[in-house]
Amino acid sequence: MKTILAAVLAALSLGTAQAVEYVALTPTNPSKTVAATDLVEIVGCSNVRSSSTLLLHLTFSDETEVTVALGGYRRDGVNSGTAFARTLSQKYTGLTALRSSATTDVITLKITPVSEINVVTPGTVLVLPENSTGNYDVVVEASDDLVSWLPFFSQTVNSQTAKKFFRTRVIRSEAPVQKP
Repeated sequence: MKTILAAVLAALSLGTAQAVEYVALTPTNPSKTVAATDLVEIVGCSNVRSSSTLLLHLTFSDETEVTVALGGYRRDGVNSGTAFARTLSQKYTGLTALRSSATTDVITLKITPVSEINVVTPGTVLVLPENSTGNYDVVVEASDDLVSWLPFFSQTVNSQTAKKFFRTRVIRSEAPVQKP
């Protein structure tokens, strides 16, 4: 029983380790290391009423360093809200580290691991042949309207070909294959 419980807890901890993570960069916790394949998005910062511009220092995997200004005010005292909004919608990949130089403000980041970006889980897995007597054909078909489907041959595609939808079907062959 203890072994089963330990296995379940280990599986749950592995599942949560891959999930999207929200991180707050604060004066007491100003930096975060990330994998170069992670998608990092700036989702918020607390300096809307601050008199100075909040800076975020980004380090890329090739060791390039970039400083991003978040929000703040222009010299004439008018809030630069447009620049603030654009900055918050930016997403980055290829980063290895982020660091805030803020003494009183907070920056919130959303970090998505590459494994969560395009998660595709097949509903069922088909193994061919299903038995020693099964003969199957893999058929690729193309359609312009998702209603009528015609067999597709790769030689029919070139730069002038109109956009098409494709599907793949596996069908049982009628005639058995002759062994040599």
